[in-house]
Amino acid sequence: MQEVHCSFYKKINELDDGTYSIARYHAISEVPKLALWKQDIFTVLGRDLPRQKNREIIFYGEWKENIYKKRKSLQFHAERFKVLLPETKEAIQEVLADEVPGIGKKTAKAIVDAFGTDTFHVLKEPPKHETIPRIKLMAVRNFIKAEERKERLCYLMGTYDLKKGQARKVLKAFGEDATEMLDANIYNLYKAGISLADIEMNHEPSEEEKNDTIRIRCGIYSAITRLCKNKGHTFIYENDLINETYYIMHKSVPKATIMFALDYFKSQLVDESIVYEDGKFFLQEYYDAEMLLNKMIRERLGEKILSEDERAKMIEEINDLAREEKILLASQQQEAVIKSQIYNLSILTGGPGTGKTLTIDIMIKCFLKRGKSVLLMAPTGCATKRMISATHYENGGTIHSKLGYFLDDEFVANRMVNEDVVIVDESSMIGCKLFRDIFTQVRPDATLIFVGDKDQLQSIEPGQVFTDMIDSKVIPTTILDHIFRQGQNSMIPINAKLINEGNPKMIWNERDFQLIRIEGNDKMIEEERNIEYTPEIQEPLEKCKLMNETIIILGLIYRDFLCSADEKKRLQEKDAKEMQEVKKALEEELRQKYNPDDIFKNRNIQPENKIQENYEEKSIAVIQEEKWYQKIFSIIKNIFKRK
Repeated sequence: MQEVHCSFYKKINELDDGTYSIARYHAISEVPKLALWKQDIFTVLGRDLPRQKNREIIFYGEWKENIYKKRKSLQFHAERFKVLLPETKEAIQEVLADEVPGIGKKTAKAIVDAFGTDTFHVLKEPPKHETIPRIKLMAVRNFIKAEERKERLCYLMGTYDLKKGQARKVLKAFGEDATEMLDANIYNLYKAGISLADIEMNHEPSEEEKNDTIRIRCGIYSAITRLCKNKGHTFIYENDLINETYYIMHKSVPKATIMFALDYFKSQLVDESIVYEDGKFFLQEYYDAEMLLNKMIRERLGEKILSEDERAKMIEEINDLAREEKILLASQQQEAVIKSQIYNLSILTGGPGTGKTLTIDIMIKCFLKRGKSVLLMAPTGCATKRMISATHYENGGTIHSKLGYFLDDEFVANRMVNEDVVIVDESSMIGCKLFRDIFTQVRPDATLIFVGDKDQLQSIEPGQVFTDMIDSKVIPTTILDHIFRQGQNSMIPINAKLINEGNPKMIWNERDFQLIRIEGNDKMIEEERNIEYTPEIQEPLEKCKLMNETIIILGLIYRDFLCSADEKKRLQEKDAKEMQEVKKALEEELRQKYNPDDIFKNRNIQPENKIQENYEEKSIAVIQEEKWYQKIFSIIKNIFKRK
């Protein structure tokens, strides 16, 4: 490996992720004449090339020939580098002023005057000084440590062919012992969270290494990680783990050997990256998160009993707030608001259109009336904006933005939430570790309310905590099951519930559903399916593997997508007539069933004197803008995804 001393001149090009860059440098040591671009400047190629000015840099690598426009030249391909700290007073002062946060030219001069050319050596452990504030000296100390860390990162990346994120994980896991651990066995990288596939991308195992104990443990770790991410669990059963490890290791290791390696984890004689308990294997980080969650949930539980008078008074208060908003709450929604007021931890769940957001709105108003501060959170920006827009309450943000920040691509939750009440929407999307962060960063005496639909969006990371909390039946939970978005006689919400329950015996009617039965062998079925669908319906259909007999429930989508042109035209004319009849029936129902004093915000029905002028906007919204067929389409897409 060759060595070149130089200083930075100019960046030429760099990939967006910083994994590969080209830059030019001033040569300090001797370089081949063919490498010089002009004067003493030459070109370097490598990963994360340094760009600090007025700093001497040492590159380690080799010269390689390059041909550009029929002109031969040499370029230095750097495997790693080292950025040296300056040794002269003037250079030290310049680096302190330019690169150390919180240090200006005046302070930099004072530090150099005090410690001279030994500044960076002395300030590794800053002594007390009469005139220079200790916080300034600590800033220099932190800068020195950061420079040393960069050097170690660069060494790991170059020596073991690691990506920058992987090198960071290695340093975090092993610290000063990183080089020693990897020199002893490259498969120790699994203890830093690096998979077997990533290790063997750059390292071909020898026949002897294939049965190496550390490699097998690495395979087990990789198998648990992959199964947890794919299935959403925080643990894996032994048989599943053995089979997955066997395939991850390309069947190169007998299952008996894998079982023997698992015995080590069971006895806890090896590292703590994997935990065994009651027939289950956990990754340490998820095991710790679950144990802490279990403890903190128990601490927040507490039974609160209301007398009949207190309950009646609270219901009256809730109804008063609802009347101010011109809405009428269902009994389940009232119960959810009551639980939010008397418990430190509660859950509100229900499917689409069951009134969760409306219930949150009343909860917020109850808390504000009692003088409590409220924070709204959700796992995504879109969910947060939707909740803020629906409730007209502005104090909200994503969970990550409210709890902490990202450091080296890892989330660090270090901000305490000081509000009295925290309402978390789309809770089914939240994984085990993020749930842990919420419980640890929210005040122990604050009210925590989790809202979501356990049948809709699964967690992004391992751990279905929201579903598990509901199934435990120890946390006060309100389930909203009345759907307000469909008509009273609609079969859509009924069948949606049956589908969620895995019940295939659905209820049919001609208005809401159409049944298409395709029978025969695979070839005949494929010919029947040889229809030009729109892209919207083609995607889920492609996911559905049609066998000997397949029933596709398409509802009103049949009329819009699956017919021939003539049939579609005939059905559209028929639908137009039916729509007019339904509209007339709806108008008559509005006039006869509801009086001007009844307000039903959930049905978009206005007082009697406004029905006529808002008819086009409101009644058509119930029928057309709600787009019943799109709701069926959503249900069907979920069926296809599950298949």
